[in-house]
Amino acid sequence: MARHDGNSSQPKNGAAVAFPLPANHWKAVCHTMGLTGQLAKVVELVLRNRGDQEIADEMGLRIGTVKDYLVRIGRQTGTS
Repeated sequence: MARHDGNSSQPKNGAAVAFPLPANHWKAVCHTMGLTGQLAKVVELVLRNRGDQEIADEMGLRIGTVKDYLVRIGRQTGTS
């Protein structure tokens, strides 16, 4: 999985970017890829164009944990 540089294209007014999939489809994708809990949330935030630091802040994690999660996600999904 490609690293995010931390730059976000999130709207300046703070509005959330609409998620590209209905919740039931997203759940099925996560299940198929073996992503649960925190890993699924990290992928969701990456898809919402959040950078590593933004993900860490939003999830209450250290930046190193986010980077570790991204490596795990890449291995699990075959995208590393």
